[in-house]
This record gives sequence, structure tokens and C-alpha cells, in this order.
Amino acid sequence: MSFLKPSARPFFSIRWKLLLVCLVCVTLPAIVLGTVNYNTYRREVMTNTARDLKLVALGWKTATEIYRSQVDRIMRREQYLVEKRLTSVALDIKKMVELYFEMGGKREGPDFERLLNKIASIEIGRNGYAFIVDGESKYVVSKNRKHDGVSIYDLNSKVPASNYRVMVEDARRSFPDEVKIYQYPWQDIDAPEPRMKISAVTYYAKENLLIAASMFYTDYKSYELEATIKEELKDRMAHQKIGERGYIWVFSAEGDMLVSKDRFRDGERVIDTQDKYGRYVVKDIIGQALKWPEGDPFITEYFWQEFGETKQYEKIAAVVYDRGWGWVIGVGAYEEDFLKGLEAIRRHIVQICLLFIMAGSFLAYFLALFISRPLRKLEAVAAVSDMSIPIDPQVLSANDEIGRLGGAFALMRKNLYEKIQELEHSRLDLVKKNEELQKAQGQLVQSEKLAAIGQLAAGVAHEINNPLAYVMSNMETLELYINRYEQIVLEYEKLPVRKDAWENLDDARMDVTAAFKKSQENQFERIRWDLKAMVPDLRDGLNRVRRIVMDLRTFARVEQEPKSAVDIEEVLEQVLTIVWNEIKYKAQVVREYGRVPKALCQSQRIGQVFINMLVNAAQAISQGQGEEPGVITLRTYVKEGYVCVDIQDTGKGIQRENMAKIFEPFFTTKPVGQGTGLGLSISYEIVSKLGGDICVSSEPGKGTTFTVVLPRADQT
Repeated sequence: MSFLKPSARPFFSIRWKLLLVCLVCVTLPAIVLGTVNYNTYRREVMTNTARDLKLVALGWKTATEIYRSQVDRIMRREQYLVEKRLTSVALDIKKMVELYFEMGGKREGPDFERLLNKIASIEIGRNGYAFIVDGESKYVVSKNRKHDGVSIYDLNSKVPASNYRVMVEDARRSFPDEVKIYQYPWQDIDAPEPRMKISAVTYYAKENLLIAASMFYTDYKSYELEATIKEELKDRMAHQKIGERGYIWVFSAEGDMLVSKDRFRDGERVIDTQDKYGRYVVKDIIGQALKWPEGDPFITEYFWQEFGETKQYEKIAAVVYDRGWGWVIGVGAYEEDFLKGLEAIRRHIVQICLLFIMAGSFLAYFLALFISRPLRKLEAVAAVSDMSIPIDPQVLSANDEIGRLGGAFALMRKNLYEKIQELEHSRLDLVKKNEELQKAQGQLVQSEKLAAIGQLAAGVAHEINNPLAYVMSNMETLELYINRYEQIVLEYEKLPVRKDAWENLDDARMDVTAAFKKSQENQFERIRWDLKAMVPDLRDGLNRVRRIVMDLRTFARVEQEPKSAVDIEEVLEQVLTIVWNEIKYKAQVVREYGRVPKALCQSQRIGQVFINMLVNAAQAISQGQGEEPGVITLRTYVKEGYVCVDIQDTGKGIQRENMAKIFEPFFTTKPVGQGTGLGLSISYEIVSKLGGDICVSSEPGKGTTFTVVLPRADQT
């Protein structure tokens, strides 16, 4: 047996299994211990790094707060001075207006225009100016007199007018000599975007005028100072290094890069930056920072590619949010920078594992050789088919499990040899019995076929006798006609002999007339026409006898024919010729042929199947309906790629308890002596060997339908 050879599956031998077990038992603990230690060191390094990064982040958060508090202190001081100055200017303008109207001035005329020009020329800071609004909220004095007469609500398309309407209405409710300070966004015509503006507003109730002095925040001296201080802080952040390559970065809440590595990407919009896994890094960090408690740093890990780098590196950062300036401050470092120290530990673990693998392999190899040597001897004996070869005595004399295994193996060989001898004798007996069974089966099939033909012999003889009787009768008539025909011919043959005795034309006419009269007396003309009609009838009768005999020869021969393309409808017609005497007095045959394609089968054997089924159908109708004729329907069609033949009768049907047994050998419902019970069994076996199937459906009292399913010849 080839599967017992030592070289068949070497890696499944005990030697290799022992080697694998030793390697696993020695190497696995070392690997697990080394991995645990490495992960412990890595967690410790990551924890310490995260703590240090958080401390640095908190330090820069504190520095930002210090810078911001310094800027706020300066801004508050200048705010106070600006408000005081704007209040003074607004009150001075109000006094000028009051004095003008108290001295009898009117709202029209050159004097009023000179007053307005003087007010418009007042300079407040770099871009500040004074303005006056009347009761209809239209400018009386605007910046540079460019918008006089225009509603204050119509000058700012980017700022809702309702913001100014509330301010104007509130200012009109102020007390005399009261000045109110307002801060609001305002966009000059020549400015690209709105800017924050501060105005001191007082109300002159007598003329319903709002008098104001205004100034933009960008005109503050401390405004530029704030930008300078922020830039100084950003520069300090950009110059601090974290580890070997780490740095401080700052995002705005909108996703702009405020501080980048070496300031190369400052001002860049990075909100939609994705890492190699498709994660929106900046958006996620900013979103988490806005939700995180202010002043409490959190740790985040991400992939990032800086300017000048060829790929994204894994980084870790401590992030803190400064709500005052809207800064997201991150202290980032490259993970590979602070994990370099772990590489030495990893190398040591690998070296130790390799050392244990080599030692374990050496030990396991020699241990496996020692254990597997007697087993290989047993294997060598088992691989030889000759069971007379003895087993090595050293294997049998061993006092361990292998020795007991050898003894059991020797006993098994002895018992196996005896069983093999028994099986060989049994096999020879089975071969002999099988040959006898096949021979008996062939004889039984042929006997059943001949029995069926014998059953039909009387009917076939009757079918042959009818055309033969007709032929014999016509042959007698033909003999009579031939005799008369000879007499007439003899009379006409005598005319040349008697012509020498004719003396004149009248003698010749009389002699010919006498011969013609005899032909009329023998009905020569009718004989001639009867002979012409008789020959085709004789030919048809003899052809019918010939067809019946040939069909009988077709279905009675024993020789095995090969499968071929067979016209099923033609076979059905041949079978009907044979069994017609069995059917014609019992049932009417209805043909519903579907012009199906040819089936792949044996015409002689499938014909035998149809004979059995048609005879059974005729007998079922005879038993179920008495003298009343029934109907046998022959139907051909194609279904699911197979040629199907239905043989349907209106007989007595099959009882439900017998449906499962109708194809069993020797099962029959006919009286004793009228059936062997082999017809359907043999038919089922024939169709199965042809690659088909037989299905049956029946309802007691209404009839039975047998369906023969055969493969198509054009699909094989």
C-alpha cells in the first residue's frame, strides 16, 4: 500500500510532530515573555511621552494666556482713552450745533453748510470721523459729505439694518447731555469687509438730531501691538523642538494653520487634510478640542506629512484649546523618535528566541529519532504486502508502549491475514453468484418478453389471418380469370390458322365476330379491369402481413443494440400494430403527438416498455369498465430538455397502498396465472439504464397515467 511508504508524507511523522512540539514548548514562552516585556516598555514610554507632551502643552497654554492678558490690559486702557475722547468730541459738536440754532440759525443756507463742513472736517485718529443723523435716519453729515441725505440703513449690505435701527432708537431715548457708547460692525464703501467700530452718540432733542463721533478698532495703537505680540508668541512656539523632529503647531478654530513647522505653512487652509486612511485629521482634532474642557490637554495619534517629507509619519500630540484667541495648540512628536530605544529590546528578544529555537530543534531532533526508530521498523513491515515477513524481535521485546504496539500489530497481521483469506473466498463466491444472477436476469427478461409476445400471439394470428384470407380469396378469383383469359386468347390465336379457309370478306367477318362474341360471353372487359384493381389489394394485404412479422421480429430479438436517435412516435405506431388486437375491442386510441425531437435510446427495448404499458392499459380498461370501451391517450411532448411520453387510460386505476410497490419484481394485482409481476419492473430497469425515468399518477376509478421520460438525442 503506497500510503504506508516512509516517503509519502514525511512532515506528518512522529519525528516532525515531536520537533514541532518541542519548538512550540520552548519558543512560545520566550516569544510571549519577550512580547509582554516589549509591550510593557512601550506602554511606559508612551505614557511618559504623553505626560511630558501634556506638560509642554499646558506651559504654552499658560504662555498664551499671559500674552493675551497683557494685550487685554493694554487694549482696555486704550479703550478707555478712546471712549473719553469720542465723548468729548461728540459733546463739543453738540454744543456747536446748539449754539448755531440758539443764535437763530436755520437748517438751510450757507451758514449751515459751513457748520456742517466744519463738523465733517474733524479728524479722529487715522480714519475716524463725526456724523449727524436726522429724525428720518438720514445722514445730515456723513464721512466726507459723500452720503448726505442717504439712510444709514442703506449703506451696509453685509450687516442687517436691524442692528443699526436698535442702536438709533436707543440713542433717541437718552437724556440731555448723556453720551452712549456703541460697538458695531461697519463697512465703508471703499472697504472690502466690515470692521468693528466704536461710536459715542448724543441726542439733540430740539432738532431731533443724533450727533456722533466714531472710530475703527483698527485705528487703535494697541491693535497693531496685539498683532505684534501674537506674532512674537507664534515665533517662539515655532522655534521650540519636541524630541528630534517634533514641533509646536497651532490651528485656528476655522482650520487655518497659524503656526507650522519652520513657519513654512502658516496661513494655509488645512481643515480638509486627510491621512492615508481617509481620516480628516485636522477636522477631528479641532472638533474634539472644542468639546474638551478648556485647559485640560488630551492625547491624539495621527498620520501627517510635513513640507519636504516624502510620506506620512505616525505622530502623537497633546492638544489644548485656548478659547480667548480661538487657538488649538498642539505639541506633536514623531513616534519613531521616542520609540528608538525599544529597538534594542526587540533585537534582544529576537536573538533569545532564535537561540531557544536552535537548542530546542537540536534536542527535539535526537529525541524524535530515538522514539521513531522502532515505529519506522513497524512501518517498513506494514508497507510490504507479504505478511510472512517477521517483525524485528527488538521491537517486540521492548517493555514500553512501542513493544506493546508491536505485539498488537503482530496479532493484527495474523487476524488480518485470516480475514483476507476469508474475504477472497467470499469474493470468488460473489463473482460466481453474480455471473449466475446476470445470466438468470437475461433469461428472465427474455422470458417475460416472449411471454408478452405469446400472450399477443392469438391476436397477432387473427390480424395476420384477415389479410391472408383476403389474399387467398383473390387468388382463387385470379385463377378463374386466368382460365377464361386463356380461352379468349386461344380463340384469337386460331384466327390466323383459319384464314386460309376464308373465301371472301364475309367469311372473315363472321369468324372474327364469333371470336369477339366468345370474349363478351367470358366478360373479358370486366376481367381486365378486375385484374388491375386486384393487384394493389393483394400487395397491401401482403405488406400488412410483412409489417406485422417484421415488428414481431424487432421486439423479439435478443441481441443488444446500441443507443441511437429514435423517433418515439414511430416506435409507438409499430407497437400499436403488434398489440392492436389486444386493444381494438377494449379501447379507442387517441394520438396527441407533439412532433418531438428524437430520443437517445434503443428502439427495441423502449418498444418492449411501450408494449407492457399498452397491454396493461387495455387490461385495466377491460377490468374496470366491462364491455364499455375506454380511451387510451398517447401524448408526446418536451419538458425541461427531455422527451416525454404519456400513456393514459380510463381504466380502474391503482389503489393508493399499491402505488409504492408497482415497480417491485413479482408484484401484480392480476389473478393467479394471468401475470408474473415483472412487466413494470423490467420496464423501469430498461428506462433507467437508458438515462430516463418513469413516473406514474393514478386515481382509483378514473384511470392511470404512465409518463416515460427519455433524454434528447440532440443534447448529448
